[in-house]
Amino acid sequence: MITKKTVLSLLVTSAITLSFPCKASEKKPTDKPNILFLVIEDTSPYLFPKYGNKSIKTPNIDWLADNGVVFDNAFANAPYCSPARSTLISGTQATVYGNDLHREGHIQKEQYFLVKKLTDAGYFTVNKGKTDYNITGKDTKKFMNQAWSMNEGNATYNDETRGNKPFFGQFNNNTTHMSRMTTVTIDKRLKCKVDPLKVELPPHVPDLPEVRADYALHLEGVQDIDAWVGVFLDDLRKRKILDNTIIFFFSDHGGCLPRGKAFPFDTGHRVPLVVYTPKKYEHLLPAKKGAHTDRMVSFDDFIPTAMSIAGIDKPNYITGKPFMGKFKEAPRQYIHTFRSNSENHYDASRGVFNGRYHYIKYYTPNRIHALTQSFQWQMPAQLAWDEYFMQGNANEQHSVYYTPHPKEALFDLKNDPWEAKNLALDPEFKEKIEALRAVNASYVRNIKDLGFLSWEERTALTKQGKDFYTWVRETNYPLNDLISLAEIASEGNIDNLPLLIKHLDNNSPSFKFWAVSGVLTLVQQNKLEKAPAEVLPLMTAQEYKDVSVLAAEIIVRTGNETEGLNFLLKELKNGNPFAFSCLENLWEKNVPIKEQLLELAKNGKSKGLRLEARSLLIKLGELNIEQLYEQDQIDAGYKTYFNRVKEYIQNTP
Repeated sequence: MITKKTVLSLLVTSAITLSFPCKASEKKPTDKPNILFLVIEDTSPYLFPKYGNKSIKTPNIDWLADNGVVFDNAFANAPYCSPARSTLISGTQATVYGNDLHREGHIQKEQYFLVKKLTDAGYFTVNKGKTDYNITGKDTKKFMNQAWSMNEGNATYNDETRGNKPFFGQFNNNTTHMSRMTTVTIDKRLKCKVDPLKVELPPHVPDLPEVRADYALHLEGVQDIDAWVGVFLDDLRKRKILDNTIIFFFSDHGGCLPRGKAFPFDTGHRVPLVVYTPKKYEHLLPAKKGAHTDRMVSFDDFIPTAMSIAGIDKPNYITGKPFMGKFKEAPRQYIHTFRSNSENHYDASRGVFNGRYHYIKYYTPNRIHALTQSFQWQMPAQLAWDEYFMQGNANEQHSVYYTPHPKEALFDLKNDPWEAKNLALDPEFKEKIEALRAVNASYVRNIKDLGFLSWEERTALTKQGKDFYTWVRETNYPLNDLISLAEIASEGNIDNLPLLIKHLDNNSPSFKFWAVSGVLTLVQQNKLEKAPAEVLPLMTAQEYKDVSVLAAEIIVRTGNETEGLNFLLKELKNGNPFAFSCLENLWEKNVPIKEQLLELAKNGKSKGLRLEARSLLIKLGELNIEQLYEQDQIDAGYKTYFNRVKEYIQNTP
């Protein structure tokens, strides 16, 4: 548990960096507003009182809302951290730069840091708390320093460095990060200020003691965040600059319960957004002060909006649309979202919101959602859900999470806000899904979505020092053809098999990847009983690690379990990051290698390998291996204190 005192002592420096000890009269007042972004982590709107939550109180955030506007339709374009921040800082969908793979940063050019437009226009710009912008390369630090007057490497700055410039500040707080649920000790859990028995769980998760305990702990974090916001408000009042400062308060994406963060649902993408303006800037708000607005906005809009407030027009190459200020644009018709991976699981999807309906296009319907990634699968809530499902207790809504994706989904958020019912196959919605499917297909082509480049191809280009954005344009890469192949691969249409087989021999790593993925989808959907002859050489040829393991999964699913599983096991031991993904996706088909996995779980050469083996064993029903996790000193999940949490909840009056 992080107390208010801890929040104040650890995070007060974030507010102090905005402090200027001189009297207001000693400086020439600026004619442009200060703009402050207060960014938190892993938190959906439904956790806040201003969005209807009655379990906690957040007086400081409520004050911002009462003196500003609450956005009911604000979205992170990506449901995970670094691609969402990539989109935020560039004013452009991260897929345009190929930075959609979480924590797989690639080389970018200077234009990536759109905030530089504010610096160039005379703003003092500061970034503190996180620079997780998914970018690498020798010029990264230079571009960062050009974009910001001060970044997180500087503890403080003073009025001498700022002078009389207006400021744009972006400050991050990780109090509500998922790590709160995975690192807080059992003793502190038992002292949580929010009673897990009294919270109202959202229905997209099963009502289990561990889920309640994690949810209560997250709500406690939201209360701690409110204290952090209060530190900023007190400081701005003390310095007499609150009446010239516009504040954006929002989360970097949704979360933190399972099927939130990192997943392509409304619970992963929708974020709280409150925009406060002082009285003299109230005319900029998209609704009456203290009201809610249903205007749709997304992360690529935020920096362009800050620029517009500052009187700066946006460049024409970005995807963002200002929703306040001098260059405010008409409301969006659609929000476009993306998801490409969850750690080493490549699981591409794209989404379209139109204000009521949410369309999801799954390009890899051969995968399931419940593929382990390290953070979420250290949460007691997630592991309890896994056990609940494997013991046959989950209802239909809570079992879909463990089944292969459909090729597309459609949800009516007006009547089904928690996305329990997929309407994609309902004849009544045929025209609606066709329209949104066309919107998505057009958009990914218009923006030149680079998220369809395979993992291996991106890695090779990065090693060559190339940025994807420039490379695709200079080489006239057939991106539209690649997107079309990805769409064909996702269809599960046996008539497309000849085309897929043709591209298995394509020299392009990305075309080869989508071809083998398409064959796997046909096999997984029982539309192809025998592996094409062209598949086996792809498994044994080691040029492309992501292609070889998909070929092995095809071999397993078409009857040659011994050869396919032994190959995947060897690749797992050799550190091929994609082998684990395929073994996870095979689930119960790993029984023949169970003994080898038990040996790896105990004596694997690395902690990561041991954890991967244990994850695979859990999915085979090996639920009583707590001592193996204790061996690696993991005390925050993986069933090490489930019984104590259950006992606490059951015995609470």
